[in-house]
Amino acid sequence: MSFPILQNGKHIGNLTIGNSVKVTKNLTTQSAIDSGDEGYILYWAYANEKCGINLNQNWNGEVRKDGTKTRTIQTTVNYNLNFKPGWNLIKTEVIGKYQLEHERGLDKSWFKSHRHSVIEGIPKNITYFFRKTPY
Repeated sequence: MSFPILQNGKHIGNLTIGNSVKVTKNLTTQSAIDSGDEGYILYWAYANEKCGINLNQNWNGEVRKDGTKTRTIQTTVNYNLNFKPGWNLIKTEVIGKYQLEHERGLDKSWFKSHRHSVIEGIPKNITYFFRKTPY
């Protein structure tokens, strides 16, 4: 999730919070959400009452990205989300990666695991990333 930044009423960019410029971009860009660059992003979610979900989603299959060879992989997405009433801080982590062989040597990867969890406070190694609106 990213936060819109306004200047004099005009949208000038977005702010993301995490520990990696690549991860915060990948997890907010639909075409790159499956990338394997490791790190995390933070965002807030509001719950009217106490609720939660705890599950693992396991997947096996073949993947490829433009310019890469097909590779068989296994991925896991873990949801450990126990919300309290009010605002909750969510941490989405990318853990592990499969490196994909690219025909032009570009750095392309696929995640091994995503972990979504509610955390109590902002980690010490947090960084704020601003991305200017391209228009």
